[in-house]
Amino acid sequence: QLASTYTAAQARDVLLQWHMANIEFANASQLRCLSMLHWDLDDAHEHQGAHVFLPGGNLRLLEGLAQGIPIYYKAPARLLQYSNTGVQVHTDAGVFQADAAIVTVPLGVLKRKDGIVFQPPLPAKKRAAIKRLGFGCLNKVMMLFPHCFWGEKDMFGHVRTDGDHRGLYYLFYTYNSISGGAVLAALVAGDAAIAFEQRQEQECVADVMTLLRGVFGPQGVQVPDPLQTICTHWGSDPMFYGSYSSVSVGSAGAADYDIMARPLGDKVFFAGEATTSRYPATMHGAFATGLREAARVMAAFAHQRGEDVHLRQQQGVPEVDEATAAEGLDLIKASQLLQQVQKVFDDQQLVSPALGLQFGIFSAVFGPPDSDLEDQAIVAVDISTMRGKNKQAVSCFYMTLNRAQLELLQEIPGDDRRLAVLISELAVRPLARRLNAKELSLLEAIATHRQQRV
Repeated sequence: QLASTYTAAQARDVLLQWHMANIEFANASQLRCLSMLHWDLDDAHEHQGAHVFLPGGNLRLLEGLAQGIPIYYKAPARLLQYSNTGVQVHTDAGVFQADAAIVTVPLGVLKRKDGIVFQPPLPAKKRAAIKRLGFGCLNKVMMLFPHCFWGEKDMFGHVRTDGDHRGLYYLFYTYNSISGGAVLAALVAGDAAIAFEQRQEQECVADVMTLLRGVFGPQGVQVPDPLQTICTHWGSDPMFYGSYSSVSVGSAGAADYDIMARPLGDKVFFAGEATTSRYPATMHGAFATGLREAARVMAAFAHQRGEDVHLRQQQGVPEVDEATAAEGLDLIKASQLLQQVQKVFDDQQLVSPALGLQFGIFSAVFGPPDSDLEDQAIVAVDISTMRGKNKQAVSCFYMTLNRAQLELLQEIPGDDRRLAVLISELAVRPLARRLNAKELSLLEAIATHRQQRV
């Protein structure tokens, strides 16, 4: 359809506008407001696998979590006072006193000058993070129809030639496979989402219906009038003032989310999607932060009651199985032996034709003569002369090689080429902190031989 309506250049332009609208939808922000450096910081942590929809909607999860919990409606918080003795939350329904409080209000509310007042005021770093992070707007037109006139589609898009309105009803989600009803949602993103809230609901619904009939009418599909419609206004809703967080221009990225998550001592804690850099702007991210803060509160209360000290006295040292204990002893032994490695290479009598080799940046010490390890060597590779101005780089590393491998390296001209062969052809690894039995035996034998000679 695009090819028959637009030239190739025009088609590319409208598709680009559509994809930019999709980015604005994903971030609930205008594209120009997003940090080019940090806007997609959560992509690396995105959960894999197919999407799963809950029949009846996500409200079922909330209803299950809320069972048995007292909820006060028409009681917005106005003032939160906190001190070493506890907290007081002043609301329209009265004052609530508690040992601690978890603040889960949206970032949009925290940004408002006429929002919740904290006494004492929030720390300067937290106020700065609140200001830097974005909290934009995404809106929807939800429509219930007599039947699903759109067929088997689970979503479909609409492109616009006008870039200023690229996010206006740019994508439609179908909910019939989720909720069981013939429900269609039209998404509004970017600048269009903000302008959307200034219009009357009837006008917005009429625009969507005109668009739908223009799309499906030429296909011979009659689009019925909706039975019920709802238009969201997240940007002007006093309980939210926006949809979800994003990383704005000037933000410190993950660091700002981390600051948002910091508690105020052991009295005021913060949860919500704007307090996690791994899963921001998501329901599961908000839920995970709730679990995180619940654990923090429990730990704080246990500490106040001295339970952590009591548990140490009662439980003593945890039991360790024999395998773990043996592995720990090996690590200690290896660490002690490795401390002697440099002393071995400082001893010029050991790094001699009889007991070792030295060429270029390579120094080798063989195992004790007339032993099974006499052809095995600990090798030090000193790259300090090759690291240039990078004074923070590691200057020396160690490995094990046999005599034949060392003689091969010695015949190769130039340390650069030797290192290349070492890595690519010999596939030798530097000594790790956890040595295998053979490496440990060699290191121990060389250290013992050195002590005998001294």
